[in-house]
Amino acid sequence: MKTYPLLFAYRDLVPGSGFIAGVEIFGRALLEEEEDSAWMYGLNPGGIAGGGVTAREAMSDFRRGYVSVLEDIASVATGFKDFQEQVAQFFWESTEALDREWEAARTEVRERRLEKEGLQKHPFSEDQIRLEVREFKQEARPAKTRVPREELAA
Repeated sequence: MKTYPLLFAYRDLVPGSGFIAGVEIFGRALLEEEEDSAWMYGLNPGGIAGGGVTAREAMSDFRRGYVSVLEDIASVATGFKDFQEQVAQFFWESTEALDREWEAARTEVRERRLEKEGLQKHPFSEDQIRLEVREFKQEARPAKTRVPREELAA
């Protein structure tokens, strides 16, 4: 099994009850590849995983799971502030075991003992990991609801 430390960025618009939120994350994950499967485990955000036959499938499944969690949080949030707090809790939830695995994999990459085609190397610092949750105000516009008489007759 090979384990790769990943840095990634996602941007999403999430509708909730009375709000629309823009969520932008710069997160960390572990990608584990075996002969017949691949898994992506989140560190920031924590508590989610995605799997598949290939690394690409695992990454796609992870992304779908992440969006699903955002939608679930939005469906129960009492408002934007509640949504923002719950997303922050979700994002910063991590485990020490995964943190240690991520650091070990990062050392392997840094010392050039581990490489994966298609993954670029980037320098890392803790301040790169971040979360931004913004509320978007929707301007009310009158909808065209009346149908002209001519169209009714046609």
